[in-house]
Amino acid sequence: MQVSTITQSTLTAESESDASRGEEPLVVRWVFPQPALEPTWLVESKTTFGRDPGSSVLLDSDYVSRQHAVVTRSGQLHIASDLSSKNGIVVNGRVVRETSLSPGDIIRFGNFVGVCLRAPMGADLSSKTLAPGIFGGRALVAAFEHMLELARTDLPVVLVGETGTGKERFARALHDASARRGPFRAVNCSVYSKAMAAAELFGYRKGAFTGAENANQGHIRAAEGGSLLLDELPELAPDVQAMLLRALENREILPLGESRPVPVDVRFLSAAQTPLGAAVDAGALRSDLRARLEGGVVTLPPLRDCRDVVIEMFLSLFELHAGRRPELRTGAAERLCLHDWPLNVRELDTVVRRLSAKSSEHALDRDAIEQALGASTEEPRGPRSGAPRSAEGRTNRTKETYRPEEVAALVAAIGRYDGNLTKAASELGIARTKAYRMLRASKKSKPPPAG
Repeated sequence: MQVSTITQSTLTAESESDASRGEEPLVVRWVFPQPALEPTWLVESKTTFGRDPGSSVLLDSDYVSRQHAVVTRSGQLHIASDLSSKNGIVVNGRVVRETSLSPGDIIRFGNFVGVCLRAPMGADLSSKTLAPGIFGGRALVAAFEHMLELARTDLPVVLVGETGTGKERFARALHDASARRGPFRAVNCSVYSKAMAAAELFGYRKGAFTGAENANQGHIRAAEGGSLLLDELPELAPDVQAMLLRALENREILPLGESRPVPVDVRFLSAAQTPLGAAVDAGALRSDLRARLEGGVVTLPPLRDCRDVVIEMFLSLFELHAGRRPELRTGAAERLCLHDWPLNVRELDTVVRRLSAKSSEHALDRDAIEQALGASTEEPRGPRSGAPRSAEGRTNRTKETYRPEEVAALVAAIGRYDGNLTKAASELGIARTKAYRMLRASKKSKPPPAG
């Protein structure tokens, strides 16, 4: 298969103007068939797709018509149109004649499946293994690089991400990348009762309370010289949070039953599914403890924001569990990309285990994926779920609004990071795509150049 190369020299005057405003162009990262085509940056006024050698992007397949589709660009608006192709064009699981394209959209031209993203011209969109158990593409790489920057400091760090996004693995990678030579330990604060949390974290001497038949150094002292990850931190009782605050401020703890504090050298890491500010607002976390813990914030993207690497992750996990890579049919590949993955990588791994447990050597089709997902027979919702489309296939979206203080906080963070939107969004605990929407909806600022 071949694909034409779109270079920087082919940019139109209009796209150069967009670039000068710091707006990243739309790009299609092809994800199927494997090995995938090189990404297609949609920077020309018209980009044609088909089997015809004269097409901007050559899709060499019998499932693709000679002149299959065209994407017409006007500024930041991209319209995909079917050129009366035999197998049509499909966007987010629906056959359309014409529709606008946005980041996160899943397109299928014939048997070629791609994911729309925003990225600078020539950016590295490849997926890679970043650390043991951490695999991802551009979105995860940005979070990982921010984590590495923090690893070189001695600041406490909060890892924010939905369940199954790999917060503990990120925390371990942060510890490994730091200069700390002590152990890495992780503790789930929600598993301890109010009475036992202080004892398990801070330790106790023999006879400190009924049942304390032996002394226990506790999790904090067990991580001496290393790092301690506290998961589900807001589950701790207020008095235990006060003890933890003292440990952070004074670098010492008072084990139960002891009269003298014990100095400790531990780096505290925290994991949460939502920003700690939400727990403070809900009255579940002390605001002064939050201030001490948030030396740095790393936000892990959910899998639904990383659809461009789902197929590669699926194939890699399948090979890990079954010792082989399966053959995928187009419908299966598209369905994997369309699923929202509410439990993220953990759910993907479960689906792979279900499928790899079967001895069948047949190619996996859409039905096989549906069964493994345990999904209903509903039409896939995809990235634009619930939004009605017109006869031309365009989406009628509800306009998003944001509080002025939210936008002001984002603009201030962008300034602190010299225009780096990714780092600014990570600090505020929001997705990079949401940061873009906030800036556009506010009409007060333009997205800065990618840093």
